[in-house]
Amino acid sequence: MNKVFLMGAAVERPELKKGRSGTLYCELKLATNDRRRAADGVLERTVKWHRVLCFGDVAQLVSEQVRSGTAVMVEGRLEPKLVRRQAGSDFVQTEIFASSVEFPEGRLRRRGARVAAISAMRARANGPMEVRDES
Repeated sequence: MNKVFLMGAAVERPELKKGRSGTLYCELKLATNDRRRAADGVLERTVKWHRVLCFGDVAQLVSEQVRSGTAVMVEGRLEPKLVRRQAGSDFVQTEIFASSVEFPEGRLRRRGARVAAISAMRARANGPMEVRDES
């Protein structure tokens, strides 16, 4: 099973884009905090950065509701992607393909919550989607 849940803060406002097939999508940059005690007893806090891709109605909703600092809870799946640097070296970047997105702060209107729930069901029924950026 490939499933992930993340809760964090949006780093910036996501931009809504349209793929070659006409599918709406946006990239949500999410920061999560991790805290743990080191061997010396000091509490260490680290920040992890995540790239979350949203599609269709979920992308529309995220682009309208999310601003920098907005609390976001994402459910989705992990997708590894091979990235080549100009210097010739490769690395694997893990992306999250969102199936549903929630806003724990309560900023979301009722209509938006209904749209998010409907599109999450559609995403689960339709399976994975490919993104091809037109730029």
